[in-house]
Amino acid sequence: MRNVRVNRAMLLIAGVLLTAAPALAAEGGSGKKPFIQIVKDGIEVPSYFIILGSMVVIALIAEHFLMVRRETIAPLAQTSGPRSRSSRATSATASRS
Repeated sequence: MRNVRVNRAMLLIAGVLLTAAPALAAEGGSGKKPFIQIVKDGIEVPSYFIILGSMVVIALIAEHFLMVRRETIAPLAQTSGPRSRSSRATSATASRS
């Protein structure tokens, strides 16, 4: 299992280096640009909205996981006590429907 992970990691690194080599060897401009400047030059306006929206969605998901309480998911009456009591509560709820 470990050899498989090491082989995959080596293949990934080799692929990255093989695709980056021509870009690094290409001549043009000053040749030394910070990475953030390359990203800023290559990004277009709609990408800003996509990045901002992704960050908002990730924040909402994290906030949801942190704020949901266990009692909200499974009420205490159903999670504590013998199984028969929770089974009766479930069947009583089902009979009301």
